[in-house]
Amino acid sequence: MAAMCGLALFSFSAWGTTPKTIQAIDVEGLSDSELSLLASLMGVVAKTSPEIYLAPRKKTANPGPSFWLELYLKDDPARTVQWNDHLMLFVKDYASKLKGYVLYGPGTEGLNAATSLAGVLDAVVVNEHTEAMALYAGLKRLADTRGKTDSWAWKQYGPRFNRKVIASLNPNIALALRDYTIFQKAFVYYESPYALDYLGAQLPHSLVFGWGASEFVFFQNASKKNLQALASDYLHNASVLSQWTVAVPPQKTHVDLPLEPEDSVHYVAFVMSDGDNPQWLTNTFAFDQKWWASPRRGTFTMNWDLSPGFIDVSSLTYRYLHESASQGSAKDYFVTAHGVGSDYPSEVPDLRGALAQTVGYMQKTDQSMLSILDNRWDPKTIDTILETQSIEGVMFKFNGCCGYKSRDGKVYWHNGKPAIAVKYSLWEGYDTTDDIVAGLNASSRRPLLDDDAYSVVNVHPWSPDPMENVAKIVARLDSQVRVVTLEELVLRLRANRTPKP
Repeated sequence: MAAMCGLALFSFSAWGTTPKTIQAIDVEGLSDSELSLLASLMGVVAKTSPEIYLAPRKKTANPGPSFWLELYLKDDPARTVQWNDHLMLFVKDYASKLKGYVLYGPGTEGLNAATSLAGVLDAVVVNEHTEAMALYAGLKRLADTRGKTDSWAWKQYGPRFNRKVIASLNPNIALALRDYTIFQKAFVYYESPYALDYLGAQLPHSLVFGWGASEFVFFQNASKKNLQALASDYLHNASVLSQWTVAVPPQKTHVDLPLEPEDSVHYVAFVMSDGDNPQWLTNTFAFDQKWWASPRRGTFTMNWDLSPGFIDVSSLTYRYLHESASQGSAKDYFVTAHGVGSDYPSEVPDLRGALAQTVGYMQKTDQSMLSILDNRWDPKTIDTILETQSIEGVMFKFNGCCGYKSRDGKVYWHNGKPAIAVKYSLWEGYDTTDDIVAGLNASSRRPLLDDDAYSVVNVHPWSPDPMENVAKIVARLDSQVRVVTLEELVLRLRANRTPKP
């Protein structure tokens, strides 16, 4: 398969050219109002040139922003970075890219309304602490959102906002995601009584960025309005990373067909969840020893949830994960995390439309296994998914309780394809390592005769030491319990157990 690049179905086309010099600002020690000002400047400038980058200059607990900058520079020896220390002069240097400023305050009051307006007005956002910087740069005030709400911004400027991208963002978050919403001319709200009205005005199957006070409500509201959500309220530099596009190679690991039938074996796939979360993927995921940087990775086969739509947010990160994946006897395999973003499939009015877009992204990212999260088991929904071409099988995670476990791990068949429910969950408060070892070692080993010879284990990333605990389980499994990719598990299940018509 050829190398892949993202096609931005949910955003409008890239604006600028790739810069040779990156203008970086060290964010350490800056105030919240200064960070919001810089985020807005970055977002406006990114419309013509993705050249401003915000990151800590020294190594910190979150190495992500600095790492992606260094990786981008390594791709082209002619690229350089210039670190800028004087914030007031920096803003003035970019005054020609701006049409003015939007004033919010006091504090963060009116910040979301200001952020919404900044995208359509090509303005920076300032409050009482930073307005002097805008005035020093010679900028004029274009709007005043002090005391204004998101509903005011919607009424005044609604038709000018992007109908493909919208964001739910806590106004107490000064820096993250704001650059991207301004770059995309997206409307920004948070916990609004009019949220469903805003979402309903978006184009079908577009994306909701950010987060909400309730994960359940955030995803459910998006689902009801035919949208998909991306957990991204702490996503950094996306206005630039989304334009620093690179070719992404295919996955390193695929099953060689045909598969030779085996007997006296139990197949199990361990799948780490939450790869629908681009802020995690670009911040600490790749560098923390609990996850991708674990010294245990590469000593056993592991599956990873990964949103295919994330390729449009940071193809640089996507390429890094594909290139650094393990192969050979111990493999890393990527499974589609829910869709282009996340939704609850049984609550999506136009599920076929959502699936059509998801499949397009699965093909771009070389994925064929779909992991879904839903609040109920609905056979009609599962049938619709399994009837979708290019989706080879489904992993079902139940959102109602029990760490995504449901149906005792049973296999459901339709259209010659399986939907297999999570059997065990390595999640604090649910299954322990001892529970999972005992259960797997006692499970059916008749893969030619019994669907129960196939198990899926959900691995919860936020529980203590997930990779270390998977390693402990694998070390104690009987030799006839085979740890495989979800692709191999599904394809063996289909080869061995597909019901006859």
